[in-house]
Amino acid sequence: MDLAELLRPAALDGLERQARDRARVRDPAPDRRAARRRRADRRQRRARPQRDARGRTRSRSADHRGQRHRVPGLRADGRRAHRRGLDRRRQLRRHPGRAARTDGHAARRRPARRLQPARRARDVSGRRARRRLAAVAGAAALAALAGCGGGEQPVRTLDPPAHRGVAVDIVFGTPASAELAEVDAAAELGADAIRVAVQWAGMEPLRAGELADWYVQRLDGLVARARRAGLQVLLTPVFTPCWAVDAAGGAPCASPAAAQQVQTTHPRDPADYARFAGRLARRYGDALAGLEVWNEPNLPGFWAPQDAARDYVRLVRATRQELLRVAPRLPLVAGALAGGDAPFLEQLYGEGLADEIDVLSVHAYNDGRPPERGLPARFARAAFRQGLLAVKGVVDRRDAGRTVWVTEIGWNTSTQRGEPFNDGVGEAEQAAYLGRALARLQAPGTALGFPESVFVYRLRDPRQAPADPQQNYGLIAADGRRKPAFAAVRRAFAARRG
Repeated sequence: MDLAELLRPAALDGLERQARDRARVRDPAPDRRAARRRRADRRQRRARPQRDARGRTRSRSADHRGQRHRVPGLRADGRRAHRRGLDRRRQLRRHPGRAARTDGHAARRRPARRLQPARRARDVSGRRARRRLAAVAGAAALAALAGCGGGEQPVRTLDPPAHRGVAVDIVFGTPASAELAEVDAAAELGADAIRVAVQWAGMEPLRAGELADWYVQRLDGLVARARRAGLQVLLTPVFTPCWAVDAAGGAPCASPAAAQQVQTTHPRDPADYARFAGRLARRYGDALAGLEVWNEPNLPGFWAPQDAARDYVRLVRATRQELLRVAPRLPLVAGALAGGDAPFLEQLYGEGLADEIDVLSVHAYNDGRPPERGLPARFARAAFRQGLLAVKGVVDRRDAGRTVWVTEIGWNTSTQRGEPFNDGVGEAEQAAYLGRALARLQAPGTALGFPESVFVYRLRDPRQAPADPQQNYGLIAADGRRKPAFAAVRRAFAARRG
């Protein structure tokens, strides 16, 4: 079956059903034959005259089990007999040949109960199979317990490889060829991975399990092209669909504006998000560098309402449990912090984040300033150097040895100036700042050399909108022209490999 077929929900569900059925159902014919042989043996024993120790024929009425005085409808010990079983035995005595016909019909209609009339003579091969399954399950459980020291759930101990990557996005209103060209450009950049934000609301918009074909085909094509180019993919599922949230009045998507607002509301049930993440993990398998849970939950623009730490860790925990089930070797990346938000990170650790993740991720920006220059104290957590050092302090104290990835870093080339955040810079400054920042992040043993992976945000500007900061972080302009930053990042990545 080709890739597009596998992505349709019915096909996915069908494959899962087939796997379960193959593991559960075996051919009923041998069981029916064995049951018929057992019934024939019993009829022969009843017809054969029984003799006592002296060789004399013994009357059936003198059976040593006390059947001589048995009351109809009661067992030998006086308990009430099962009515259906009593009627069944009477029918078999009157019509012995009916057993084979009836059992054959029952085996076809209800295979799970085909051995019920001969329950004491259970199928030996099935029992052995169950024992083997139990032994395997027991060994797995013991191995897990040995790794976690008792009855606790096993702790993931993955050591994912380091990556140098760049963000590539599926943009509404653009042709699929656009992101495929970006993948090729990422390979030319010297990246070994790309980060892709997967819009949950776009891919599963109507109900759980019902995927939007157009979105899935775009994502599938992007991942396939990345695989051919030798790039792994870090997926970041984000944006809640309407059906997965609670809203006043019960109509969260009554208008397009309401639907847009709902997307930044965290899901009412973390398991909904976890199942979606698990489906992505199963679908793309070893093409993935990891799965990052959400994006910047410390900002109300991405996560509302803002009782964020507790609810975010619940989301991470549910996703971890799903990945342990479907993709235990896939690194779980979480945090995705906007800046060095040390207070929020402390809250996350207080809610148990350390037990749930393989990698802590953070986003490193510096407004429109060079990477060496800090921001005023009240904005320090949003600064490149100050923010990363604040994160390192919390990690060293609460989660020593934790792998840290910078999954966003960049400067935009918009015309915006004089704002508290997201001020633009010239294209030459963008190239210089990115080159110097990457050099610091790629210098192990230095103050800022602790992140093991770095993903530049982003490869290409989505649209031509000179005044909009979010449309101008790209290394390539919207018209396809490469900015000087493309060459600067390529040199930095090459230096890291060297």
